[in-house]
Amino acid sequence: MHAAGAVLWPAFLAAAGASVPFFAAFDPAELLAHATWPVVLTRGWAYTVFFFFFWLLAGTASALTWLLAGRNDG
Repeated sequence: MHAAGAVLWPAFLAAAGASVPFFAAFDPAELLAHATWPVVLTRGWAYTVFFFFFWLLAGTASALTWLLAGRNDG
């Protein structure tokens, strides 16, 4: 359980930190307007989907770091 927290909590903080400048630069409605397939999302759902995308991306990086560091739960 400690390892999950060690991976997911920094990933959550990184996703929150990445969302702020991303959405300061890009409007979700603009991004959805340029989608290549029909997407019906409200602005709030777009924020949610992109946040979870950033969390998945940061979680993958954090898990790989934990794995390569030797999985020391110490």
